[in-house]
Amino acid sequence: GLTGAQTSDGAHGSPAFLPWHREYLKRLEQALQAVDPRVTIPYWNWGLGPLSETTALFQDDRMGPMGSITSGYFAELPSAFNPLGWPVRPDLRQFPVGGTALRRNSTLNTGPGWPTATTVGNTLAQSAFHLFRPSLEHSPHHNRIHGRVGGDMGQMTSPNDPIFFLHHCQVDRLWAKWQQDHPGSANYNPLAAGGQGHRLTDWMWPWDGGDSQTTITGITGLIPQFPVTDRVAPINVLDHHVLGYCYDDEPDCPCPPSDDQPPVP
Repeated sequence: GLTGAQTSDGAHGSPAFLPWHREYLKRLEQALQAVDPRVTIPYWNWGLGPLSETTALFQDDRMGPMGSITSGYFAELPSAFNPLGWPVRPDLRQFPVGGTALRRNSTLNTGPGWPTATTVGNTLAQSAFHLFRPSLEHSPHHNRIHGRVGGDMGQMTSPNDPIFFLHHCQVDRLWAKWQQDHPGSANYNPLAAGGQGHRLTDWMWPWDGGDSQTTITGITGLIPQFPVTDRVAPINVLDHHVLGYCYDDEPDCPCPPSDDQPPVP
């Protein structure tokens, strides 16, 4: 809920879905690198199918199990994996589900309807942005992954689950792939659809200098306060190389080719 210059969702269902999340990912990665400059956000390549890239993720030593997570790095209580634990603040849940444990569906349904290399390829083959963006955002891709993981990931407060960022890193990677064949501002929202916050030079809330405010009661004290000079428009994030990162399967990416070296931020 927004009021002011922008009154509709700036992150979903319209063109800014892609640039908004790119900026969000960039800011998290920079915050992580302030602690350890070797850290980069990995992508969850769900497009290769559930066995090759998905099943192994849901283990204690990776992203933790399904269900109410009681083990691994993201268990509610401190453990050998994470001495701080990972409690979720109930007031940062859209629909409180009881307690502070991170929650997912009891099992991960990777049956019919799960994205595949074929469905991803069909999306990348879309010739225009107004066809590509909804093909990537809606099922069987972005939206279906949120629903199949479920729990916190099934709500609009889905960033409570750290796998959100791996999921959206994959979404961003696929946009970057599409941009290799459709580069530049001419290939972002050429129809100027979506209204305020979605067009090429519109400021995107919350990086809009205070032009818009959330209408959700009680949330303002829980989100960062951005200076009026902190303004980001889609045009500012179209080139991810300019933002300082690349993906390891890009032909011109400087990342090291093997696992025995730390990644280049």
